[in-house]
Amino acid sequence: MPTDRFVRRTTPLAVLAAVVALAGCTPKPAAGPPPAPAVTPSAGSMTLGPPSKADLAGVWCGEPGETVMLSPDSTFVVEGLSEAFTKALFDDDGYVGDNRLQAEFGGVRPTIGAGRWALFDAPTFLVVDLGFDRLGTRAFEESFGLSVSREGSERHLYFSIGDPDDGNQHRFTRCEGASTNV
Repeated sequence: MPTDRFVRRTTPLAVLAAVVALAGCTPKPAAGPPPAPAVTPSAGSMTLGPPSKADLAGVWCGEPGETVMLSPDSTFVVEGLSEAFTKALFDDDGYVGDNRLQAEFGGVRPTIGAGRWALFDAPTFLVVDLGFDRLGTRAFEESFGLSVSREGSERHLYFSIGDPDDGNQHRFTRCEGASTNV
């Protein structure tokens, strides 16, 4: 049977030997595939790496007749605003139902707006922030964010309808035949 003195002297050495042995035996996590390089599919189209403001400037189409025009000078105009867009824009204001629409716009849904836009890098995605200064015929000082996503070679702007985890999105894609320089 080992003595107390032997145990006190050898225990730290045994622990150290075990740590050293195990440190070299742990599997290393597999490295994922290398990140995809930025690609330019054709001359004049946007790159597929993280987009710049210049990449996002242009005309984006939502529901039929609904457009968001992002100008290179950081101004924007939205036309043909859908009910879904105005509902989402008014959603976080503390009003119940359509009370804000009734109180501020006489119950008539505005279909045009304008202001300045900026591109922000959120922790997991990019956001086009629309800083309204006009909505319909009224001064209107609120912001509304459109997330930026990519599927394949196409970029989309979108906002979630309801719970973002449900995956219901109102999407904007590049308008066919529209100039990217507004």
